[in-house]
Amino acid sequence: HFERLLEFARQNNFQQPFSQVYFAEYKSIRHFFDAEKPAEISRQDIYTFEDYENRFNEILNQGHSWINLSLYGTFDNSLLIVIELPSYKNNAEFTSVNLSLPDKRIIENDWNISTFYKII
Repeated sequence: HFERLLEFARQNNFQQPFSQVYFAEYKSIRHFFDAEKPAEISRQDIYTFEDYENRFNEILNQGHSWINLSLYGTFDNSLLIVIELPSYKNNAEFTSVNLSLPDKRIIENDWNISTFYKII
């Protein structure tokens, strides 16, 4: 699924270099009502590709009808992928893995999320 996401991003002009891939779950991102304040992601909620692989397989087998796999952008020469899950389980036989790219403002910022997300 990661390779499909990366190919999708490349088809949409993603050409930024990165040396590391990190994953976070959407529920771990702290958003604020003030649009000027960057959202926060705790370092303890960010996982390397290797550390997240088993968790992703576990999620695929939990019976969710969908999972969103979103390329959020880059920071410090790293790529951030965010996983969003439904808040319910419905014992679906198959899980649809949806792909998405970041907001236009991040793409216009050369795919750099540092202005919009703060790693704490």
